[in-house]
Amino acid sequence: MLGDERGLDRVLESIDDVKLLGDAAFSQCRYITHWAYSLEHESTGWIIKVLGRMGELTGGGDAV
Repeated sequence: MLGDERGLDRVLESIDDVKLLGDAAFSQCRYITHWAYSLEHESTGWIIKVLGRMGELTGGGDAV
């Protein structure tokens, strides 16, 4: 469900757990740097969206 941007778009606004989002972003970064064969635009877009939501939840606004 959260593995692609479309799935993420459907649920991101309902997620309010910053730790969960941080863990997911870290996991995605690890995937990109250790197992992905190329830097996919989809992966980076996913991370940017998650970091943006984290910014909203912590009062950072549009920091990303």
